[in-house]
Amino acid sequence: MAYIEVNALSVCLSGTFEACIFAPEPKALQEGNSFPVVWYIHEDGDSPYGLLRHTDILEKLAVEERLFVIAPAAGHSLCTDMAWGTKNETFLSGECVEIFRFLYPLSRDPQKNTVVGIGTGAYGACKLALNHPEVFGRGVAIEGRLDPVKGGFPCQSRASLEAVFGDPEAVAGSRNDLFWSAGESGGNLTLLCGRNSDAYPENERLARMSPRIVLRTAEEGNDERSFVERQLEALAERLRQK
Repeated sequence: MAYIEVNALSVCLSGTFEACIFAPEPKALQEGNSFPVVWYIHEDGDSPYGLLRHTDILEKLAVEERLFVIAPAAGHSLCTDMAWGTKNETFLSGECVEIFRFLYPLSRDPQKNTVVGIGTGAYGACKLALNHPEVFGRGVAIEGRLDPVKGGFPCQSRASLEAVFGDPEAVAGSRNDLFWSAGESGGNLTLLCGRNSDAYPENERLARMSPRIVLRTAEEGNDERSFVERQLEALAERLRQK
């Protein structure tokens, strides 16, 4: 397994961006094949280095399933083309993907490109999957916070939401509204959420919006692993079965 840190120039962002990567064994990269990708969207207010909290699971996934796990920086943008800022949805669904396809032998098959977010990162992951199914064949939300305007995003204030969306009240019924996009999109989502989670009601609501959205629930366990770790392992198992 290789762990790689990238600092690259983006024309779309008019500056540089960071990314963290878990890659398959170097020997596998010499075989001339293209590799599946898990695109990891970090939590709002975090950085790509948040990926390292789950090193044991994700590096094992990269090696055993011969895939890339790539975490690009999204900042406080909520993966949105900001009203007052950078065009992050355009970047993450286009230029970012093409930069890494130029650097590494990554598959162009949407079914081999999964975008994953945990907590507040799930909003961006779901938005990318719903708005760009031609790029990301499935989005996966783990304990996802799905409605930044209604709360649950501690790093966002009214002023920062205005910088992202312009008028936050105008999000409803737009492409930035997951609940609206779910009914309009051909994108596929898997929502992994505990029944006792504060996020469960909004996950259940989103799952009702489209037959392409699957909600998988679980009870809290008694072992020392966190719920998120158990759901990442469940995700790894589903990827193995593809």
